[in-house]
Amino acid sequence: MLRADCAENEVTLSHVLGGCDWVRGTENKHSREDRYTWRHNNILYLLSRTVKEQMNVVKKFPEKKATDPLIKFVRAGAGVCKSSVTKLRGILGQARDWECDFDLPEFRSPLSKYLFPPEVCATPLKMDGYVMSRKHRICVGIELTVPMEHNIAKWHQSKLLKYENELRIEAERNNWTFHSCVIEVGARGWIPPSLVCL
Repeated sequence: MLRADCAENEVTLSHVLGGCDWVRGTENKHSREDRYTWRHNNILYLLSRTVKEQMNVVKKFPEKKATDPLIKFVRAGAGVCKSSVTKLRGILGQARDWECDFDLPEFRSPLSKYLFPPEVCATPLKMDGYVMSRKHRICVGIELTVPMEHNIAKWHQSKLLKYENELRIEAERNNWTFHSCVIEVGARGWIPPSLVCL
């Protein structure tokens, strides 16, 4: 689609989906979301719903106690009772008191502001969301990027370095375990195989 104000005579798909100066210079000045922010926030909203659903599943499991024996002995002649309890895997399996927040307008009133939890790390950097357990002092910072497919690897490395270097060091100083979850979804909807779930 050509705009009269756009200086490009012939535009590529990359230009339309991720690089038009007209969009950045004109639409970004409107009070509504521009098309790049709209695409990013729609994906982030779906991601936030999935994270919240998984948190609710995890909260239903009993928390493993530190006093639970590693080996459970069975009396001679007694049969072994196989546990049918599903084992939780991943970071969310480590706690039950998870809470989360995402930098989305749907999650706050017009006067409230999204902040990365200062008790984990006081930083001017603003990740797109976080999941945290205060009891176990675990925080997962979530960052979403929606680049063109050929730029996914570049953005993954760039964002990972940006957040790992500053946030992890500061969080560890504050006795928190910090994990960066950097996610990319291509501008045309492609999800790379490197995507790792919580």
